[in-house]
Amino acid sequence: MALAGTVLSDRYELAEQIGNGGYCEVWRATDTVLSRPVAVKLLHPGYASKADVLARFRAEARHAGALSHPNIARVYDFREPADWQPPYLVMELVDGPSLAEVLAGGPFHAAQAMDIIAQAATGLQVAHAAGLIHRDVKPANLLLAPGYIVKITDFGIAHAVGSAAVTPSGQMMGTPGYHAPEQVAGERVTSASDLYALGVVAYECLAGAPPFAGTAVEMAVAHRDRPLPPLPSSVPAEVSAFVAELTAKDPGRRPGSAAEVARRAGRLRDGLPGGTGAASGTGVASGAGGTGGTGGTSGTSEAGGTGGTSEAGGELSRWPGIPVTTAADEQPRPARRRSALALAAMVLAGLTGLVLASLIGFTPAWHALRAPSSVPSSRSPGTSAPARSAAGPGSVTSPARPAAAQPRATAGNASATASASATATAPPAKPGHGNGRGNGNGNGNGNGSGNGNGKGNGNAQAVSASG
Repeated sequence: MALAGTVLSDRYELAEQIGNGGYCEVWRATDTVLSRPVAVKLLHPGYASKADVLARFRAEARHAGALSHPNIARVYDFREPADWQPPYLVMELVDGPSLAEVLAGGPFHAAQAMDIIAQAATGLQVAHAAGLIHRDVKPANLLLAPGYIVKITDFGIAHAVGSAAVTPSGQMMGTPGYHAPEQVAGERVTSASDLYALGVVAYECLAGAPPFAGTAVEMAVAHRDRPLPPLPSSVPAEVSAFVAELTAKDPGRRPGSAAEVARRAGRLRDGLPGGTGAASGTGVASGAGGTGGTGGTSGTSEAGGTGGTSEAGGELSRWPGIPVTTAADEQPRPARRRSALALAAMVLAGLTGLVLASLIGFTPAWHALRAPSSVPSSRSPGTSAPARSAAGPGSVTSPARPAAAQPRATAGNASATASASATATAPPAKPGHGNGRGNGNGNGNGNGSGNGNGKGNGNAQAVSASG
């Protein structure tokens, strides 16, 4: 076992152990040449002489070293065993826990789970495009860097398409709890097998536990023969359907590529309200870190080499790219609503008034003051007041006419008086019987004349005026 302060190859100084697995241990170290923090993955001395383990170790260095992507933990260097020194890998130091550690606190919100799957699928697409199949996708091999950036690690049992296998024939490598049905059946493993394992990771993120439990054989057989249990009812239906498609027993019914998975998971993430973290409020201790691998030689991979720690009582903060709905965003805004309702009421009242006015023929007061009156005015030029006769059976009322002559007295005891400013002529009054007196008054401005005629038996006087 290595000790703190040990300097490997006169360059990498070990500081503290941050992970320990079945066949390797991981140390936080410093690259003294480039003055940067790194993770050093040392093979246990007992395995350094095993050809198959050493071959996988070299393969991990070669495969991961050929990949460069933000969602894949970089490999910087590899050293063969020399003298007392075991073989080791120098890797990118990821300051954060593994997904397995965070999931120990409970399930994720659906949007956060889809964010993890989208990032992991993006990294897998880079590996698949380079001809590599990971073959051991699981939460322990997905590290969470600051900002919750997913980093795929442990390409130790990755298989390069078209190359010779680095594992013994007939030996089941990887973790049975995430094996695809074709992998369990001993059939050819393809990129679709990685997508099945990623679907199982998605299931665990949403449910808080893997779909099957038991021994390695029992879990492997369950993945081959049994459908996955339904997800909790709180998981959106479209997310459940997506996970079911990822974990289809037939590889041909799974999504066509990791790139497609990344796109679809990203769309689902963006269409869901964001959460505030894992259901239990599990947090991440700042400054903890590490990378690591998983290994194993007898049918299962032992979790190990995953650096970082998590502490209860914290809170997973907002994740990049996830819309988060806070309690403040969901509260109503009374002031804005009242203003909007008041404005709507005013507009409605105005429209109602206009409709009623058009129905009943209402004319506004200002319009009535400006409109010409249909009633003759005593002050209007060119018009005359009608002649009236009152207080007797012989009284008559005659409409005014334009005058053709000056006023004149009628025969008998009738007199005509015209005082008007407008010219008007009253027609002769019809004969009346009895005693009566008729008065006609008219006032006007202008020049005019009026004629009034009266006739009757008795004393009668007709006064006609035009004005």
